[in-house]
Amino acid sequence: MKKVPTVASIRAKVFGKAKDDKAFYLSDGRVLHDLSELASSFQDMGNDTFVRHVSGGHNDFGNWVKDVLGDSELADQLNVAKTQVEAEVIVLRRIAERAGGL
Repeated sequence: MKKVPTVASIRAKVFGKAKDDKAFYLSDGRVLHDLSELASSFQDMGNDTFVRHVSGGHNDFGNWVKDVLGDSELADQLNVAKTQVEAEVIVLRRIAERAGGL
């Protein structure tokens, strides 16, 4: 008999899930645990917060996605994003790709 996946396991596959000690801490005080939260954060993130995490040749979002969520392909895409909107679209596309594979 085939094991039926749980909602939690599907959510983890689609969005990823960081444990509290590996969560992403935005400079505005918010804490992110998965791709859904990351995508949502770009919608109302202040430009100063975005620039703090993406500037001077570094991209904290890409680093976190690669090192914590284990998605190097998404990290590479995020590393070239220049705006919040672009970063949000990249993350939402990745979520859709993952969901399509279920």
